[in-house]
Amino acid sequence: MKNDWLLLGPNSPYRGGIAAFNDAIAFEIQKKYNLTIWNYKHLYPSFLFPGSSQFRPEINAKELGLRILHSTHPLQWESIRKQISKDKYEVILFPYWHPFFAPMLIRILPTNTKNIMFGHNILPHESFPFSTQLTKALLRKVTGVITLGKSELKQLQKLEYKGKMAYHLSPIYPEYVERFQKPIPTIELPIDKQYRKILFFGIIRPYKGLEVLLKALEMEKLNHVALIIAGEAYGNSKDLLEKVEKFKDRVYWINRYISDDEVPAIMQQAELVILPYLHATSTGVLPIAYCAGKPTIVTNVGGLPELVIKDYTGDIVPPNHPEALADAICKWLTNNELMQRARQKIPELLATMTFSELLRTIERELL
Repeated sequence: MKNDWLLLGPNSPYRGGIAAFNDAIAFEIQKKYNLTIWNYKHLYPSFLFPGSSQFRPEINAKELGLRILHSTHPLQWESIRKQISKDKYEVILFPYWHPFFAPMLIRILPTNTKNIMFGHNILPHESFPFSTQLTKALLRKVTGVITLGKSELKQLQKLEYKGKMAYHLSPIYPEYVERFQKPIPTIELPIDKQYRKILFFGIIRPYKGLEVLLKALEMEKLNHVALIIAGEAYGNSKDLLEKVEKFKDRVYWINRYISDDEVPAIMQQAELVILPYLHATSTGVLPIAYCAGKPTIVTNVGGLPELVIKDYTGDIVPPNHPEALADAICKWLTNNELMQRARQKIPELLATMTFSELLRTIERELL
């Protein structure tokens, strides 16, 4: 059936960047095409999700699509495959961020359809058995891949992928644009007003380099700086808590999932957003920071540098280098000219980071 598209989840009510991405691209696709959404009935097994909940806590969290996908139920995959073949979609789109999901996708995707992958992570951040083999097997059924970082294009080439490839800047979620345009409530955090405040935002995992940022904060040049950590730690957080407690009144950790409604007020508390990742593909945090008008300091890993115009919208430093990170933070907090440039340049960059442009890239380069 012409112009019938299928988007495979996760979508709301699941939480996290992948679900938010799918929600936003679905909104754009529905403006032009007949779109069906198949969401997950069961997404992560517990060993892959050590967080408190896989679902958004908001009482009014929307639910998108028919919740029928099951990541660990091979017998159900066969019925899904038959239904897809029966419906004969013109285009099937799906996110890929972990090889755990490859067996299901390999089984259900047809071979006579334009299968378009959103390559969030071509290979996973953490070690996983047979990652390369599973990903290569899935790619043999994929017509085109769009990535949010140029480093992921290189990964595809290393895996000898022969299909179409495209790249687009990580887009900003429209919901956040709307939230930051509304009046933002004031919140009080237990941090002395003498300190300049910086923010580490998002789910805390080892590859995100929070411990490197804490080492930078120990340096004398940052004695005037306080850190807000906003996000839930995955796994055992005891060691991290002990390190945070050493700072007493200079580090405040909101150790839980941050709902979408809370994000603007927390972002407004800080002057800079810091992404000290040890490795990465792309990130949804940086577009949100730009939406708040906040300059962002990132490490030179994956697609992060592609989202920063050095000395205009933020800074770029080597990974795992506390001193370079401290220097960049100090430079921005003591230079009013840099802050003024950022206020002018960030809105210009945001205008190019849209889901409508992302969809146009898919249409132009992958279909």
